[in-house]
Amino acid sequence: MKNIRKTLLLAFATFTIVAATVSAPAQAAPPPPGYPSNEVMGYGQGSAANYPIRRGFYDSDADQGFGFDKAWWKHGIYSVGAISWAMGGTERWWEGTDFLTRVYANKITCDSFGCQVDASQPVKTVTGTQSVTTYYGQPVYGQLGLKTIYCEGYIVCPWWVTGAMDGTLSRSTAGTESADKKVQPTSPGSLYISFEPLAVGSTVDRSDLDKQQKKIKQADLSATK
Repeated sequence: MKNIRKTLLLAFATFTIVAATVSAPAQAAPPPPGYPSNEVMGYGQGSAANYPIRRGFYDSDADQGFGFDKAWWKHGIYSVGAISWAMGGTERWWEGTDFLTRVYANKITCDSFGCQVDASQPVKTVTGTQSVTTYYGQPVYGQLGLKTIYCEGYIVCPWWVTGAMDGTLSRSTAGTESADKKVQPTSPGSLYISFEPLAVGSTVDRSDLDKQQKKIKQADLSATK
């Protein structure tokens, strides 16, 4: 199945944006026969390097699903690269056969003097490490991988976390409701995913910020192949 990912490349000095479109995963009611729920779109990083991020599915009527589709439709996180990064968080623990991590999506504003944290949101991942044939009746045929990723304290992540988790947080004057999965109005800004909470008002090194965004975008581009 051909996927088209949205990538907005942010230049700090000019805030120039280059955009593409994103194909919407399946939502509401069970997916149709042949839906590629077992498709592997990427893998976790670090300690989660062997755990897949499958396309999965999300049935909003039954509130059932897993994988990338559930992250997209239920929790408002749309980036394979960001999910991969989050699965590699150093704050990690086990619950039965599930591997869990917590990272922090940070809203960052940069100017000529440096980059400062404006907000920090904890984000949790849950990964099933067991091998299964099906999950909620949909084919897997291997290790389940990502079950879900979500913002703690919310069902749908705060609108700015969408950008902070996929590198698209940028200046915009036109926005819609987050449920429409479109660009939200923001102040000039960027993002940073940290493995520890960052205090509001603290600083982030611009070079670290650039390197992380590049890696996340590269992972998203590879997921389109």
